[in-house]
Amino acid sequence: MNKNNKLIKLAKIFTDNVSKPQDLFQPNSVISLKLNKVKNIKNYLLELFKTSNVHRHSQKKFDINNQKNLVTTEKIKVKNYENINKNNNPSKKNSIFDFFKITNKKHQSVGVINNTVINTNFKNTVYNIKKIKNLNIISNSKNDDYYSTNFFNVIDKKFTVLLESEKRQYIKEIKINIMETFNRLNFYKKFNYSSKDFKKSFLEETLANNKIINKKILKVYCDLFGFNFVSISTKENNNTFHNKFNKSRATYILYENMTDIESYLINNTFIKGYDIYDILKLSLLNYNDYNKLKIDDIRNYANMLNISSKKMGKIRKINKTKEELIQNILN
Repeated sequence: MNKNNKLIKLAKIFTDNVSKPQDLFQPNSVISLKLNKVKNIKNYLLELFKTSNVHRHSQKKFDINNQKNLVTTEKIKVKNYENINKNNNPSKKNSIFDFFKITNKKHQSVGVINNTVINTNFKNTVYNIKKIKNLNIISNSKNDDYYSTNFFNVIDKKFTVLLESEKRQYIKEIKINIMETFNRLNFYKKFNYSSKDFKKSFLEETLANNKIINKKILKVYCDLFGFNFVSISTKENNNTFHNKFNKSRATYILYENMTDIESYLINNTFIKGYDIYDILKLSLLNYNDYNKLKIDDIRNYANMLNISSKKMGKIRKINKTKEELIQNILN
């Protein structure tokens, strides 16, 4: 097995067994993310790829067919991350955030949303979500860097028990790590960002100086950590799909009012796109109705349907026209 395949196998073992937010950081994961001290966050993430040997770990795998816990043992040697790819193709490099992506090939339903009765005559997304059994509401007030606070409350159970000063340090250091990885692996190009989204210099300034982030930077968090990102509304047919909605990924759902924001888990478990799509989806329209919409609203429909709003131009990817998007949606 070549070096590249070893890294891919390691990532698969890790992500296939992540079901709950705290699993990302608990010591019994394949890779023990020991975040006992907040100041070690950045160093530990970097060490993830500098480790020369990942020792044997017993890792529970959930067999969906017979619902038994099977224990397997793996021993994987991982060379220095920077030397893993020697094919002179930097775009092929794996990111540290690949290890956090919840993109399991085998979807394991949380098994509770399908039993939720949705009132189709009252398409208030917030109302229908809050009818879900065993729903966990992750909320915080709109103080300080409230988007960052909410996001890391969702993905890291240990973050919730830190002191406020420790939370601020945690966020500050992980922002630096996000910025460095974003630049080194050219994610600005990979995720097809443009100046209409944000300038690269704006991202760098915000993260490097630990400034309060907006929703556009929150989308960067979701893209790098492998989450669908949907803002929900109490208004009918008004949810915003900030990135392409992949039903096999975990979904970060954000609701906010004038004073607070909240997001959701179920049984302390990430919500997969498969489970929540029927509640989140917008009502499809006919050609004439789509044609009356602004281009950004049509892109929102495209994101919901996992349709790219970009196409390849002569040199780089460019935006599809309104007509092209409508035809993609209808077909």
